[in-house]
Amino acid sequence: MKFNGKTVGIWGFGIVGKSAAEFLTQKGAHVVIYDDRPLSNIPYPIVSRKELLTHTDYLLPSPGVSTTSVRSSYHGTWLNELDLFQTYVTRSVIAITGSVGKTSVTEGLTYALNQVGKKAVAVGNVGKGMLSIIQEQEHYDYI
Repeated sequence: MKFNGKTVGIWGFGIVGKSAAEFLTQKGAHVVIYDDRPLSNIPYPIVSRKELLTHTDYLLPSPGVSTTSVRSSYHGTWLNELDLFQTYVTRSVIAITGSVGKTSVTEGLTYALNQVGKKAVAVGNVGKGMLSIIQEQEHYDYI
């Protein structure tokens, strides 16, 4: 996917949004941000929800954002962090899913791998944002 010269809207500026904004900027995208909470002193233009939905080529909502009410009205391309990560990651990935205990298992497994001499890093909503690790992935055995 080519982002050079495209406008990408990031909906939500937490761990995922910050990671995605930095990653997409490095890929040549013009990044704009929308968040329900007031933001200041960020290096990206802040736009209204209407501008986000009408003036972007791509839109990446943070996982906690409900897009149900606008899914059919947005005519650009929807992105998600996991798809972008999967496209650019080259290292071994251990994915932990479920409804209870993910953070504890992730932290425990990362610690254990590092203790036995493997270089591991936790990403996602624990540790660093997934896309933040792409540029430094060669330093790790496991993500």
